[in-house]
Amino acid sequence: MCRISAASVQLDLEKIELYVFVDGKMLFEGPHPALPATVTVDTTSIPNGRHFFTFNLRTFEDHLGTCSLWADVGN
Repeated sequence: MCRISAASVQLDLEKIELYVFVDGKMLFEGPHPALPATVTVDTTSIPNGRHFFTFNLRTFEDHLGTCSLWADVGN
């Protein structure tokens, strides 16, 4: 489990952009409403097997949180 949470109340108030990478390739990006972040990834476009997922959260004030993990995909 990756958990990215705000380090301060100020970070909670900032607008957040979410970036998701699979095996180093961007899967999607878009706005995210709040921290702590909960992300559901639709894996139907990802081949079965072991993959490296990276989740980046960036605020419009240039604060950054990142988390990476290996996961087995079985569709």
